[in-house]
Amino acid sequence: QAKGFSPNVVTFISILKACAHAGAMERIEEIVMKIEIKGWLEKEFFLGCALIDMYVKIGSLSKAQEVLDKLPVRNVATWSALIGGYAEHGHGHKALFCFEKMEKEGICPDSIAFLSCLKACGCVVARGKGLEIHAEMEKRGLISDEIMMGNSLLDMYVKCFPLIVARHVFNHL
Repeated sequence: QAKGFSPNVVTFISILKACAHAGAMERIEEIVMKIEIKGWLEKEFFLGCALIDMYVKIGSLSKAQEVLDKLPVRNVATWSALIGGYAEHGHGHKALFCFEKMEKEGICPDSIAFLSCLKACGCVVARGKGLEIHAEMEKRGLISDEIMMGNSLLDMYVKCFPLIVARHVFNHL
């Protein structure tokens, strides 16, 4: 900026990533204010994703939720970032609530959303939801294709069910 150049959307995405990595809290609000002044949050989808991701990484989940709520268009990437953040920070019920809200909006979950939901189910011992997610993953053929899916599924069963059930799931992976 000192040389007369104006930052663009890609610049702001990079800056947000750097702030999250460095934990530069003092700069974040300044940058977010500039983004809002330019009106980019409503127009630039990838900037919204970057903001959600940044807030999740610094543990500011309420801010991440606020950004998602402001986005005119939400997709599986924005929802998965928030769901993953809630699950990672031990807020399993909120993660599962967001998952259901995403589905009600007609957005089809991807592998990342399923992985996060399995983690959330294990966190809050949501057996019924865990079984429902397992059935959907089976239906889509995700378990046989991805080792991470199988591992996450097994982790959820170990946390939610007797070990004999987890062992049965393990044997069928």
